[in-house]
Amino acid sequence: MSRRLVHLAACAALVLTASACQKPSPGITLVSGSSTTHFEAQQWCRGGQVLQTGDECPGTGPSRIQLVRADEGGQVGIDVDPVIADEGWYVYDADTGQIELGISTDHYRTFPADFSRAKVAGVQQLEVRTIDHVPTSSTDIPKVTGQWVFQVVAKV
Repeated sequence: MSRRLVHLAACAALVLTASACQKPSPGITLVSGSSTTHFEAQQWCRGGQVLQTGDECPGTGPSRIQLVRADEGGQVGIDVDPVIADEGWYVYDADTGQIELGISTDHYRTFPADFSRAKVAGVQQLEVRTIDHVPTSSTDIPKVTGQWVFQVVAKV
């Protein structure tokens, strides 16, 4: 076999291997009334990596912020893929800097749309974040491993 043919075969194998590594990120589905929005993680760490600055671990999800429309006080549901629920997840309110609803290992949770603390009138800035483990004490701090950014927008 010529060197050129061996080199060509090696390059083809490398391309196949690299493309096989781009698995889709897990997804969440937002539910409000009769509408649903499903999307994959904007950031998703594998193999023990964690998010530190927010630039690591690009996911396969959309680059733009996802929207779900809701009435003030209307229920918004979040349905997460099993891999997300297994490790633990929470809803982070970017407007207040607080965790909403606490850490969960459930696949589905709901919360009322609440625009009273929003920095922009009628828009809640939220994120679903996955963690590397569910904490067992107040000093056991989990690390973020994935992120889905979305907004709950008031219906007009």
